[in-house]
Amino acid sequence: MTQSYLDALGADDYCAALYRLTEEQGRKIAPEDLIRELDADPAEAARCLKIFQERDLMALKEGFLTLTSSGRANAEFALARHARISEFFAGVLKLSPLEACRNAARIRNVIQRDALAELYDYVEEHDLEHKLPEEDLIFLFPSLTSCLENRYAYLFDPLYLTIDNYGSATMARIAEYCGMKLPDVREEVHLMAERGFLEQVSADDAELVLAHLGRETMNEIFIRQMQISEFLQFTLEVEEEEAQENAWQWKFLLSDEAMKAIRDYLAENGIAAEQG
Repeated sequence: MTQSYLDALGADDYCAALYRLTEEQGRKIAPEDLIRELDADPAEAARCLKIFQERDLMALKEGFLTLTSSGRANAEFALARHARISEFFAGVLKLSPLEACRNAARIRNVIQRDALAELYDYVEEHDLEHKLPEEDLIFLFPSLTSCLENRYAYLFDPLYLTIDNYGSATMARIAEYCGMKLPDVREEVHLMAERGFLEQVSADDAELVLAHLGRETMNEIFIRQMQISEFLQFTLEVEEEEAQENAWQWKFLLSDEAMKAIRDYLAENGIAAEQG
């Protein structure tokens, strides 16, 4: 089982939550207490907790969870990472502490390793470290539930890639080209059609046609990605490929307030990115 697999399960978030509850607040925490604290799906969370125990991140003794030394290290790293990203957003984009923490929570588990290293350097070099009071550093857990209300937006990328490669897209073609399960694609396509992004779809092999709202939304998503990429290249001085990899995921996660701050930052610094 790889570290990336543990990351996908939210290991750092679970460890950080348990750390704050047990070591900072001095509470005894049963598995159901931690699941409730994280607002996670009970069945999925129980499966994750079992895996974390097998991987020696946590131990269950007399009905209560404790962190192992490895779990404590994971928690401390996660808390520090959240703090540095929050400080970056607050210091550079002038977001409020709460809004900075919200957006840090949304992207802290998907930020690429090189970008994170550059962000740490930026925060240190620009004297932003520890600028947010401890009481303002709120550790939120949206990654374990859903930090994106509009989950249909995730299909816009596979749809765009399939059209770009084939000239048109069907549900079957998206599933094949993007390595997705056809039932999952079918569910998302029908949701998009219900929301007015696609014309109604009759069959798996029928060509998907973007409605006016869908074309506008796809263009907006593309612009968001370009703006985030430009922002990361300018501030963190990461390579374009690295910036694009981060922007590809961040565009669905950052709040509208954070995106407005990014657009304002680019304008103030004379950076010619697409404007929304």
